[in-house]
Amino acid sequence: MDQINYIDNLPANRWEEFKKIKIESFINEPSAFTFDLEKVKSEPETYWKEILENALKGESGLILAELEGKLVGFGRIYFFKDIKFKHNSSLESLYVSPEYRNKGIGKALIEKRIELISKRPEIKNIITEIFSSQVESIELHKKLRFEIIGVFKDFVCIEGKYFDSVHFLKKLRP
Repeated sequence: MDQINYIDNLPANRWEEFKKIKIESFINEPSAFTFDLEKVKSEPETYWKEILENALKGESGLILAELEGKLVGFGRIYFFKDIKFKHNSSLESLYVSPEYRNKGIGKALIEKRIELISKRPEIKNIITEIFSSQVESIELHKKLRFEIIGVFKDFVCIEGKYFDSVHFLKKLRP
């Protein structure tokens, strides 16, 4: 396989590529995301550009995996803005296209997000939530020393199936 390029500053003019992989993620992993596919498909160009522009400004974070000019994975970061929560950050929306899985891309997307978050000295904690249907993601986060801090039983119902919400914490600093 060719070299994967990891991008943390996707320009807003590539919004259609980001939209395409985001929609792909909802189609391929409906039990991993709680958003409505039809709503995501109908979001205007400004919605997609704003996501990319906010990441460029550092208001949020977005790491993408690219192979031969094609986006094959992504992971988002949420930076809390309220003064009471600014010492926390959240990993959001990890996805790798099925044909590129089991090649270390998901692990690299998590590690690169941790690296990006670690550059902000005010952030002490990284949290994330993973639905119990995502067994591989849960195991990967455990390997990367995320600690399970809680489980909400039957927290989300997707297509008539109930899944637990597993909450993780990774301490960066005391």
